[in-house]
Amino acid sequence: MSSSDLFRLKRCPECSYDFSGLTALQCPECGFAFTAEVFDIPIYMKNSRRERRILALIYGVPALTFIYLYWRGLEGAIPWLLVIILVPAIAATVLAVRQRMLVGRRSEPDTALLFDVDEVRLWDGSQAIGSIRYPELRLVLSRFWIQGYCYHIRIDPGRPFIRKPLAEGIILLNREQAEALEREIARRKYRARRAEIAPPPFKA
Repeated sequence: MSSSDLFRLKRCPECSYDFSGLTALQCPECGFAFTAEVFDIPIYMKNSRRERRILALIYGVPALTFIYLYWRGLEGAIPWLLVIILVPAIAATVLAVRQRMLVGRRSEPDTALLFDVDEVRLWDGSQAIGSIRYPELRLVLSRFWIQGYCYHIRIDPGRPFIRKPLAEGIILLNREQAEALEREIARRKYRARRAEIAPPPFKA
């Protein structure tokens, strides 16, 4: 996906019709109408439950091995076990957490972030499962230190004591596209805030 294709709607959020080559602002399959400012980005949602299971396996096996060796009176083998098992386990943990357990990245995800005129919505299949208006939105992008073609994205309300994000996962963008996305979101947030504080029209 080129930078010029970033800010366009690529699939119909209602029926998943492919908009490649479409010039009209309406889905020919289901009639869904949109504006030129609406665009979407596929997202691979973070699977926290799966991550916890993998981390439990990585640390659980060495921990149980330590207990078994200590119970058998083989304390002298523990330092070697630290080098052979625990160090690779820690390295695997850091890498796994950093990559966010991105399995099946080559397939197209079913979830997408829909950037509408007034808000950002999370679409799962053919329905919206949450939304945040631009003035309340906080966007956090972090680049992977190994894979430069994907970013970890987190969108949350950005208010104190509200920690549950609207979306957290992986988007396949390069650095230029990620910077363009941050600029576009900042522009929309500024515009929405200006609209909120604008005085009402004067009536004679």
